[in-house]
Amino acid sequence: MASPSPGVLELGLRVDIPARGRINCATLMFLGETDFAPGQWAGLALDGATGKNDGTVDGRQYFACKPKHGLFLRPHQVRITRARHLSPALRRNSPVLRV
Repeated sequence: MASPSPGVLELGLRVDIPARGRINCATLMFLGETDFAPGQWAGLALDGATGKNDGTVDGRQYFACKPKHGLFLRPHQVRITRARHLSPALRRNSPVLRV
């Protein structure tokens, strides 16, 4: 497994997930604690339909994305691909983004 790139994770960053057997690209949509498990989690909107959810787990929406495009991982499991952010308009349209 490739080690994560140094840097600070921020909402809207493009990241990849080297631990899933192949590199999957995603956008970081959520950072924080959840109700489904203790500790810090990174909520990702994957570019492809290889995820597990739509940003909702056990009836609670942490962020919004297409079905099968959402995935939660520990922050150390993702790495920053480039310092490219979502536009402010896209961030506003996701009402449950939390830091």
